[in-house]
Amino acid sequence: MNLHRLNKQELKRKKDNFLNYDFEDQGGYEELRMQTTETGNIEQISDCLDVNHPIASKRRLKAFLVVLLIIILICGLTTIGVLFGLETRKLKEIDMKQLSQPLIKDEFMNNPCRSKSKNPKLIDQGKKEWGSRGRSFLVSFLQNHNKANETNRTIIVSSETDFDLIVSLPENQRSNLISISTLRSRNVTLKKLDVHHSLVPSYNTTESKAIIINTSVRTSVLSVTKHDVSSDTTTVFPIDKLSTDYIISTATPTDKFFGSGSHFTIAAMKDNTIVSIVFKADHDIDIVLQGKSYGSGDTFNVILNKYQTFQIGLKADMTGTMIRSSNPVAVFAGNRCLAVGYLGYCSMLMEMVPPADKLDYVFIVPPNIHRYQSQVRILSAVKTKIKFTTKDMKTTGLLLKDRFADFIIREHEVGVVYSTEPILVNSIALASTKTNIYGDPFMVTIPGINQYLNEYINVVPDGFTFNFATFMIRNDSLRSLQINGTNMNIYKCLFHSSVLVGTDLYSVCTVSVPFGVIDVKTSDGSRFGFIVTGQRKNDGHGYAGNALLTASCGT
Repeated sequence: MNLHRLNKQELKRKKDNFLNYDFEDQGGYEELRMQTTETGNIEQISDCLDVNHPIASKRRLKAFLVVLLIIILICGLTTIGVLFGLETRKLKEIDMKQLSQPLIKDEFMNNPCRSKSKNPKLIDQGKKEWGSRGRSFLVSFLQNHNKANETNRTIIVSSETDFDLIVSLPENQRSNLISISTLRSRNVTLKKLDVHHSLVPSYNTTESKAIIINTSVRTSVLSVTKHDVSSDTTTVFPIDKLSTDYIISTATPTDKFFGSGSHFTIAAMKDNTIVSIVFKADHDIDIVLQGKSYGSGDTFNVILNKYQTFQIGLKADMTGTMIRSSNPVAVFAGNRCLAVGYLGYCSMLMEMVPPADKLDYVFIVPPNIHRYQSQVRILSAVKTKIKFTTKDMKTTGLLLKDRFADFIIREHEVGVVYSTEPILVNSIALASTKTNIYGDPFMVTIPGINQYLNEYINVVPDGFTFNFATFMIRNDSLRSLQINGTNMNIYKCLFHSSVLVGTDLYSVCTVSVPFGVIDVKTSDGSRFGFIVTGQRKNDGHGYAGNALLTASCGT
């Protein structure tokens, strides 16, 4: 028996088992896994030797010493390899630690809020942060499924003070503004605009169907599409926060229902706005626009004038599609009618897309109450490192340009997302159960911690059986939260969990709220995230109070 050869092969096998890297690429997301042996250590040198080996002569002793030296050399090289592997693992652990404390490391410092966001409670104390509130808004709509498309749309404008409202439409569409009503509730003024469904843009054509809203004071604007079984809502961003660069996030369509494709609408506020669209789809597409066929990776250019819109619909997931324009535009995206997980029925998804330069780096993703799961989609316009954590799971990876990563959180689970570059994070509430008492899918843009405000004035739409407000707030500020002038009672949280974000402890709390005006703020001026959701049989909706970087971040 050749002892030398056997030991060498055995040690090489152990070395290969100990340092075995396995890369996998799923949708542009690379995850690094390291596998180790059961003990995680090589055997001691003495285990490589037969210490009772007899020595009968000097010749045999010499041969034994030669074998000993060779074995020691092999064991030494193996030890060096193992130590190198351990050092590699240590470096990976350091990378993960860097991601869990992103406010300290250089690779995270390109966030304009990075040096301030460690203690959001102290950011510009006493200064008013407006976020998505403004005086001018550009609004457009998305198609609903065929049986729900001929449903009028609603725009709700709200402020804590009385205000004047001017609505501007293309001359040939002015008769489609059905009515404007005013209501004063809980010291908040609401103006409700009912809009005829003919103002919803058609697919793949240029039309003059955008609406411009001007108000005399800063207001919040909510766009509502509501049908018996297919609804959603979105916060409308003010014109002074619009930009020229966007990345689209939709959801993967299913074949279960008609009209389940994804889509997006672009609306212009200036003449001669050149819009370039670089298509991205989850499978080969063939879309004909202005007489020419386009596929994934192709660029389509269109010129839009003031009030003009262009809506594109496709039975594919268009997540990662990039939009660039010569002047600021408004972009709305989602799905016409989505059924996820083949439970319940389909429902429309609708969100106004935040500009690429207003995205954040750190996010707390709350669960959707009464929904067995939520799908979390993370999307980036540039290559970035990301980390996603829950109480029971932690994963890091590299997210490639215009690619996305999907994660699932359960009903009583909170996710935290970190990134080295700005990212867009959406949460899609999956259908509740087969009985579907609590509704079908809806989509919410998750606000980053640098997008939190210290006050929100919004509306909880009527017509839903269950209405909820969710807060993401520093743990020591939860009791300073006030809802419609009443101090927050932590015992009213239907869901409550604490989560560590870097070195800060946050609370996530969901409470039941009535429909109507909702004015939430903190008495100590600390900032918090705020999401409204509503559910009923076969339907649901949701929106975030703000999803734009604040003025404190240099925007």
